[in-house]
Amino acid sequence: MKVNKLFFVPFILFCNSIQSQVIDKQFLLTNDLMDINNTTALVPIAYNTEYTSNAFIPDMVTPCNINRDVYFVAKNAGLRFNAGSGSQYQDYSVSIYFKFNPFQPASNGYARILDVKDNTVDSGIYRRGNNLNFYPNGDVGTDLLINSGTEYVLLTLTRNGTTGLVKVYINGLPASTYNDAGGAYQLTSSGNFIFIKDDVPVPHEQSPTNLAYIRVTNTLLSDQNVLDMYNGICGSILGTQEAGHSNNELQIYPNPVKDILKFKLGNNLKSESIDMYDVSGKILTSISNAKNINEINISDYPKGNYILKVKASNGKTYIQKIIKK
Repeated sequence: MKVNKLFFVPFILFCNSIQSQVIDKQFLLTNDLMDINNTTALVPIAYNTEYTSNAFIPDMVTPCNINRDVYFVAKNAGLRFNAGSGSQYQDYSVSIYFKFNPFQPASNGYARILDVKDNTVDSGIYRRGNNLNFYPNGDVGTDLLINSGTEYVLLTLTRNGTTGLVKVYINGLPASTYNDAGGAYQLTSSGNFIFIKDDVPVPHEQSPTNLAYIRVTNTLLSDQNVLDMYNGICGSILGTQEAGHSNNELQIYPNPVKDILKFKLGNNLKSESIDMYDVSGKILTSISNAKNINEINISDYPKGNYILKVKASNGKTYIQKIIKK
């Protein structure tokens, strides 16, 4: 059979353009289900009408220790993400900053976190006991989610579409890998990522969950990308910046710090003001019109976590979590 080359070549270019389109959606989940660019919405789903119990509720987001509204997903409910067909996600990275509220595993110990098979099979990412479980193939790592019932944990998964290798990150650091050679976690053609909800209504297998941040992209985030995202997560959930961009224009050192914290703004920016907060949101140090200031003395601060906020001469505000040792 002869092929019309004039049709065939544009068709290839069209397909390539679809698969090369970069998708990167971030959701702050503080007052609506839209992404930060107001282009895509997460959709509440459930077996029946359990999603009607979902709500924005106030919570102390630890370890950032920031008071703000988060999105509460009720038992047997969940959220669906879709920003394009599965063919656009040969590679993908998914991040979720979450806390089970309360942690209610099924009698067999499972609590669903993520499904990429459109709720058609039981394959999925779960907490099982304190571990992260790639059902039905077992746990990866040990005690990776031990704190997810008491504080927020940033779980990031990156899947290489060519090798099938899934890298697991906990709070910005590589924690384990999973070889998905069988394609159990390859996205279906629907393009649906489903958070929390399981495919069958097993009692407590969808633990009520607080969500403070979700990110889905069809790119493979690097180790440094994931670490930057975690380092910027406190600023992100305050709604002042995109996670993953905290270190592009604000560099701090050393961190952890003992006495003098130094920082540098890129692109020839100058600081207009500097504020340091404790974890309750109280301002401890405030310096206005600080155009020539690039350090702050925190030697008198007790050991712990703090938040540095720098307003730059470009009008943007940059936030970074600081550890005082």
